[in-house]
Amino acid sequence: MMHKLGRLLAVANGYSKILSKVDATRGWDVPNCTMDGNSNLQLWDYYGTSCQLFKFKFIAMN
Repeated sequence: MMHKLGRLLAVANGYSKILSKVDATRGWDVPNCTMDGNSNLQLWDYYGTSCQLFKFKFIAMN
């Protein structure tokens, strides 16, 4: 699926990777793998680490 941020691709176990639309060797990454919810994403060389895998959760809206 193509999005403004990049190309969203399923990996495994419900996780996805988001690759750059401009350069598929780069992907969205959480800096220093700080998973506290306060970090901005950065574009980084894609290695497939846990810092570069995302799981999306559906939240119903009323």
